[in-house]
Amino acid sequence: MPYQTTIENRGLRVQWSGQATTAELIRMQEAAHAHPAFETFHYAIHDFRECEHFDHAQGDIEYSAALDGAASMTNAQIRIAIVGTSDEIKTLVNVYMNTALSPYPLRFFDTMDDARAWVAAA
Repeated sequence: MPYQTTIENRGLRVQWSGQATTAELIRMQEAAHAHPAFETFHYAIHDFRECEHFDHAQGDIEYSAALDGAASMTNAQIRIAIVGTSDEIKTLVNVYMNTALSPYPLRFFDTMDDARAWVAAA
């Protein structure tokens, strides 16, 4: 599996590695949204620093944003931090943001420390 989800005190961290797809992103989101503690989450950190390639289809990215939009009706307090500098990930996330389907604040970070500082304010 190209990702590992860790439930933390106030949110979750997803470590992506190797080759990943939007289908796996959607599976991860569905599992996170179904987690018994989802209503208490304040953040999601996606660490893409070890992800070599993320195969994405625009329709899947739009669906991913729509899933988060629906989940925000249960928990609107989540911040999404993206750690990584790859142009591929930035493109994927920009498509997600441009759908305007997810109300969650989202920011890019070069380091995990910067991402953790931002989500700590949530």
